[in-house]
Amino acid sequence: MSKWKLNDKKVAFEGPYVKVEEWFLETSSGKQIHPLMNIQHDAVFIFPVTKDNKIVVLKEFFVSDMSYHYTVVAGSVDREGTPLEIARAELLEEAGATTDDLILLGSITSRKWSVRTDYFFLAKNVTLQAQDLQGHEDITVEVVSLERFKEILRNGEMHDSSGTVCAYKALDYLGL
Repeated sequence: MSKWKLNDKKVAFEGPYVKVEEWFLETSSGKQIHPLMNIQHDAVFIFPVTKDNKIVVLKEFFVSDMSYHYTVVAGSVDREGTPLEIARAELLEEAGATTDDLILLGSITSRKWSVRTDYFFLAKNVTLQAQDLQGHEDITVEVVSLERFKEILRNGEMHDSSGTVCAYKALDYLGL
C-alpha cells in the first residue's frame, strides 16, 4: 500500500480556539483532494481515583449543547509543559486533586480529519482540596462509588468520547 503525500497547506481560518487549514493531498491512488483540517491543541484526560477507591468525576457545563454532563478531568496542552505536567495542573485546577501517582495509559489520534493527540492518564490515590477554575469553567466535583461510575458509563451520561475512552482504559488498567 502506497502512502499519501502532503503537497501543501494553508490557513483557511484562525480564531482564539479554532484553526482550520486546507491541506493539498495526493491519495495513495494519485487522486488530488483538498480537505479542511481541524487543527487543535493536544489534550489530556485524567481519571482520578481516591485512596479509598472512589471515583472523582466532574459535572461540567458544555456550551455545545448548553447543558451539564459528566466528564473526567481534561485540558488542552496549550501552554508550556509536557502532557504529564499539564495533566497534573488540570487535575488540580478542575478537580482540586493532587497525587504522586499519575500513570500514562496511552494516547490516540483524536479524529481522521483533525490534528490532535489525546493523552490518557490514571491518577491514583488522589487527595482533594479546593478547585482553581478558570473564569469560563463551570464545573462541580462529585466523588462516587465504582458502581455508580459504571452506571454513568452504561447509561451514556459521559458526554465526550475521549473522556469515555480514558475511563475505560483506566478501569481496564485497574482490573475493574
